[in-house]
Amino acid sequence: MECVLLCAERPHNVIGSSSPNIIGQGLQFTVYQEGERVRKKPNAISDILRILAKSSPQNVVNPLGLGREARRIARERDAAVAEFKAHVVKPELVANAEVRGRTIVQDKVVPLGKALSLSDSPHEILDAFVRLTRDCWRNGFSETSFNFTVNHGLTSDGAVVVIDIGEISFARDVVQRHVSERIWSRCWSLTNDLNADLRSYAVDAFDAAFTVEALNAFWADAPLSG
Repeated sequence: MECVLLCAERPHNVIGSSSPNIIGQGLQFTVYQEGERVRKKPNAISDILRILAKSSPQNVVNPLGLGREARRIARERDAAVAEFKAHVVKPELVANAEVRGRTIVQDKVVPLGKALSLSDSPHEILDAFVRLTRDCWRNGFSETSFNFTVNHGLTSDGAVVVIDIGEISFARDVVQRHVSERIWSRCWSLTNDLNADLRSYAVDAFDAAFTVEALNAFWADAPLSG
């Protein structure tokens, strides 16, 4: 699947609900804490519409366009989850994610943006993100938006993992196009979430590691489940 949002857009994360178990809400899912794990329930189209309207009031001027966008987001999210369920994925790469009905259950981790801001060695975390991405390529998938500060997390063991199943693709041609376009260079995580030092380090590290040649060398198609 293609990434659901334009990578240059600010990722949506709306927190605030009467339910004490809700720890976050994005366009695709609402996240509930369940002990040491989280459960991600897909948002209804009405919820997606509300979040889009709240984050970008100008969208309300074009309600028909807003409705089409909400339906697209829901459709692509559901297709991405179905693709994930259809393939065998090493659980340690995706925070031990499991699809249960229409929900996703994963280990609770620290979002990578928060981990970077709190760490005494943020450059090492970025290096770990590079290694994870190549490990994902070896296993036939990739997170496609490169908004790593929100779509990835850090486990209690210090491992970087993918946490946004709705943004991954098992199609090498999709991943190759994003790599050839250096999509990370214009994504929110790089342009807005990092200080100048980390941004410079990340650009150099990503440009060196994320090449079409490297993708083709590492890529192996993910086996189908069942």
